[in-house]
Amino acid sequence: MYTDGLVERRGSDLDTDTARLLDVAERLARAGIAPAHDGLERYAQDVVREMAGPDQSDDATLLVVRCLHSETDGQEAEQIES
Repeated sequence: MYTDGLVERRGSDLDTDTARLLDVAERLARAGIAPAHDGLERYAQDVVREMAGPDQSDDATLLVVRCLHSETDGQEAEQIES
């Protein structure tokens, strides 16, 4: 989830800027996100920093979520579905 200030700019195409956000987020994720809590926070900050330009006038916020599960979580899900 993100605020519109992350992708909307005057004189810019929303679809192009949204595609750019996806590219930036994917590229930085492929570079690796540290497993520690601050690694996820740092990832979000890096995405926002890269998307924000010098003429940034609106808020730019990104919410990221890391889903954690153990091997037993998957086994329980299989048993419920069976």
